[in-house]
Amino acid sequence: MTSTLVTYPLDVLQLRLAVQSGHNTLSQVALNMLREEGLASFYGGLGPSLVAIAPYIAVNFCVFDLMKKSVPEKYKNRPETSLATALLSATFATLMCYPLDTVRRQMQMKGTPYNTVFDAIPGSYASIA
Repeated sequence: MTSTLVTYPLDVLQLRLAVQSGHNTLSQVALNMLREEGLASFYGGLGPSLVAIAPYIAVNFCVFDLMKKSVPEKYKNRPETSLATALLSATFATLMCYPLDTVRRQMQMKGTPYNTVFDAIPGSYASIA
C-alpha cells in the first residue's frame, strides 16, 4: 500500500499524458494539473487502488496455494511448475479485481463526474452496458 501511495501520482500522470491532447511532456501535464485542479488531482482514484490491493493479494495467494497443492508430486519442485502456477494465479486475481481498476481509471480522468468510489461503480457499469 505504501508503494501505491508513493507512486500513484506517476500513474495518474501516465494516464493523463496518454489521453489528453495538447501536452507534449510529463512536466507540462503535471504543471497543468497542479495549476487547474490542485494537488488532490494527483490522487484521484487512490481509494479504489488501495481497496483492490487486499482482494488481489488474497485471491492470488489462495489460488496459488490451491494450484500448488493439486500439482502431482513429481512436478512440484520444477521451476516451470512454479512459473505456470504463479502466472495462472496472478491472471485469475487480475480478472477478479479488474472492475476496481476500471473504476480507478474513471476517477483519474479530468472532469470526472465521480466524487467517490460509490458514485463511480454504478456509473462505470452503466457506461459499459
